[in-house]
Amino acid sequence: MDLKKNMKVKKPVNRRVKLSVIGGIVSVLFLLLMHSALTGTDKKGSGGVDSGKASFDTTDELEYREVEGGIYIGSTLGDLINGYGTLYMSDGDKYVGAVENGVKNGNGSIIWNNGNTYTGNFENDSLSGEGMYVYSDGAKYTGSFVSGKRQGKGVFVFTDGSSYDGAWDNDEIKGNGTYTFANGDTLKGSFTNGKFVSGEYLKKDGSGSYSIEIKKRKPTGKNTAKLKSGDTYKGKYKKGAFSGKVSITYSNGDKYSGSVKKGKKSGTGKYTWKEGDWYKGEWKSDKMSGKGDYHFTSKKMPYLSGVFKKNKPSGTCIYYKSKNKRYTTVWKKGVCKSIA
Repeated sequence: MDLKKNMKVKKPVNRRVKLSVIGGIVSVLFLLLMHSALTGTDKKGSGGVDSGKASFDTTDELEYREVEGGIYIGSTLGDLINGYGTLYMSDGDKYVGAVENGVKNGNGSIIWNNGNTYTGNFENDSLSGEGMYVYSDGAKYTGSFVSGKRQGKGVFVFTDGSSYDGAWDNDEIKGNGTYTFANGDTLKGSFTNGKFVSGEYLKKDGSGSYSIEIKKRKPTGKNTAKLKSGDTYKGKYKKGAFSGKVSITYSNGDKYSGSVKKGKKSGTGKYTWKEGDWYKGEWKSDKMSGKGDYHFTSKKMPYLSGVFKKNKPSGTCIYYKSKNKRYTTVWKKGVCKSIA
């Protein structure tokens, strides 16, 4: 019986992931500076529109009317401007769209004298319903309005290329949404008063994609890295590298679950090869080092129990062939020298 042929110990994957990118993420997580436009939409020009002089009955012809603060050219109904027309205000504002009984009601567009514009639905002279508000500096909001304020679902695009897509409440970012930085990084989760509170920070670069869980504006320590190589890391990080309890799935199908220090397997952990072999024991600097058990199949038996040095059995180890059969083996530099 040649047991040596059955005691071939494999080497685990020795590949360290550098996550210096995550260290920089935390420092900027909450430096989300909202555009000055988020203080509120410009409601200038949304005051009531009153008819000036008496008029004839309904007509399809455009009529000229003097109104409070400007003039109106469009359709009318009795004494009121009604239907569709254009309002030219004395301060330079201009409205084109639907009017009903003297007020803006329905679809229309307005250009304020400061360069801001709005196109969408109006209700009783206020921005209400779906619309698009464009600021003079290029920022833009597209979404829902209620009584002149952003309310409900909407998308805000900032001048630097970043954007927010999500819930609004009383003209503020509040609720669930996604903030996308100009470089493609995202904050996805819940926001309050324009600040990110809880959710996930996602980042992609040339090495892969990274995810950090955030709760109450602080990282929880639950992080995921999906590398371009195909390896996936899940666990805690410290100073740019995974440390502590970590789960790793390698691109070749091997898996590791256990302690990691500065990105390397250290402490105790279990490594499973895709073929089914597995090792459970002590590690140091990414290598099987210390007391451990090496199982040659996916089952418990047979296995080798003893001391390992740099991925190799060393000294006297016990080989358990079955529950009732075991052998004392002596190893040197990973080679079995004797069996008794």
